[in-house]
Amino acid sequence: MTKKSSLSCYISKDLLFLNTNFSSTNELFQAVSKRGLKYGLVNDKFLPSIVQREAKFPTGLELGNVNVAIPHTDVDTIEHPFIALNTNSQGISFCRMDDSTVHIQARVIFILGMKEPHAQLELLQSLMNAIQNPNTLNNLVNAQNFDDVLKVLQDY
Repeated sequence: MTKKSSLSCYISKDLLFLNTNFSSTNELFQAVSKRGLKYGLVNDKFLPSIVQREAKFPTGLELGNVNVAIPHTDVDTIEHPFIALNTNSQGISFCRMDDSTVHIQARVIFILGMKEPHAQLELLQSLMNAIQNPNTLNNLVNAQNFDDVLKVLQDY
């Protein structure tokens, strides 16, 4: 049996949104917040906090064929650590992390919910390793279920 990696340990089956058609960050964040509240993963400060943080500190990464965003929020909005994963057929508009005047269409979105700042940093490092591999991103876009996602991320 393969040991779970740091990324796959945090992927939440309850917060998996594969092959969606969300048209905006607000629509995505509302869906994550609603399910997060339902499963006790976030508190009621999560939604306004992630919307504000994304507006102030954009998380879009232009990576070529498959762009990525990694929104996250303050630890006081999280009840249990998680990574929510969204793959979006058309992409969702995010401002670029390095230039907030430029919008990209992110097709893979990892929403991080960490309770401790140092854990978030370690997770971001693992995530950066994963998203630098175009095959990993393509395989995530094509993932059909939770097991597919875990298989793609098992080495990270």
